[in-house]
Amino acid sequence: MLSERGLFAEGLHHAHEAIRIAEALGHPYSLGNAWFALAYHQTVRGEWAEARRLLKAGLALCQKWSLFGMIPMMSYRLGLAYAFIERAADSVRLLEEASAGFASLGFDWGAMVLIPLCHACDTCSPVGRPTALPLRAER
Repeated sequence: MLSERGLFAEGLHHAHEAIRIAEALGHPYSLGNAWFALAYHQTVRGEWAEARRLLKAGLALCQKWSLFGMIPMMSYRLGLAYAFIERAADSVRLLEEASAGFASLGFDWGAMVLIPLCHACDTCSPVGRPTALPLRAER
């Protein structure tokens, strides 16, 4: 991603262009990916609140159009955003959903989900503690 290389202006330009094209074509999958790309760019910059808006819309879009392969990524990134804006209960719920979603798709993302989950749990009460997460996808 361009933002990881510090090319924020260029990354922002490409993300907005992708959104424009996806909206013009009325293509939900492309729009979800474009929103995710812009939200990813924002999270790299630490703009968690701005990313949250896009990721919520992206998750709703994926659920509406049954884009099952994208739901875990949207849930994961939204859970990460919630962890960093101190909405621990929402973060834990979404990260658990992301972990289950990744496992159902056969991906071993347990460790990736545990890192933000630990951050979220640092800010929540024992009531919001996560349930057990699969560290390996069942095959």
